[in-house]
Amino acid sequence: MSRQGTAARIGLFIWLLAAVWPLTGRATENLLDSQAPYWEAGPRDPKLSNACSLGRFNERQMGRYIVRLHAKAGGAAVLGVAKGTGLNLWDPDRLAVKTEDYLFRQDGTSACEVFVGGRQPLLPGQTPPGQSSPRQPGTPAGPQAPGSPAAPSPQQAVPGASPQNGPPT
Repeated sequence: MSRQGTAARIGLFIWLLAAVWPLTGRATENLLDSQAPYWEAGPRDPKLSNACSLGRFNERQMGRYIVRLHAKAGGAAVLGVAKGTGLNLWDPDRLAVKTEDYLFRQDGTSACEVFVGGRQPLLPGQTPPGQSSPRQPGTPAGPQAPGSPAAPSPQQAVPGASPQNGPPT
């Protein structure tokens, strides 16, 4: 092999090393070690978990910030961390709330789960942030255009029925 060919290969290797070096210098930051199982990290959000599975709500750099949970009786995990302010968060659909922290289990897979830290518990009758309050039965959905057919009347409430219980038996 000629000297020019060897020099060119060494030059290319040094150039590639210089290009890749900044990417490898980022260390993992362990934010917390705990004996709790992963499901106690916060409430699991099904909407965010679904978006995570679809690649629409994820960590920007997986493993950059982590929480280690060492539950002896099961539930041990390493969870990735992102903040609602955008730190380490990929959120093109703007689902994040600035005051919340997001803990990712199995990010990058279709089994991804998102647990939310810092979420304020809802009081009865309160709606989650970013959602409109449900309509009361019997109230119109909005103004109707003249000549449009009338909206179907809402079903009458069945005594004893609820979304949690189902119909009364």
